[in-house]
Amino acid sequence: MNKLFIQALLLAIVIITHAQDKEVAGGNDTADYPYWIEMMQDRDANFYETQRAFNLYWSNREIVRGSGWKPFKRWEHFMKTRVDEFGNKPDLSRN
Repeated sequence: MNKLFIQALLLAIVIITHAQDKEVAGGNDTADYPYWIEMMQDRDANFYETQRAFNLYWSNREIVRGSGWKPFKRWEHFMKTRVDEFGNKPDLSRN
């Protein structure tokens, strides 16, 4: 049983490592996975990088209802006047 547990653990590590490599690789799969959804909600994600991820994802897709396109465009319109020149989102902890 111990040997089976170690094999399963090693397999899980390989799978997790492979998934992280795709994300770290610089967004080659940004066109295939909607990273922009997570980036919209991440306080530390850069606005311009989020826009780029969105545009890459939608570059070869048809816009259909319920796909998230319209909520992103609303978020983009709201945020574009609130980010600094580098694309950093405002600090909400300051009042």
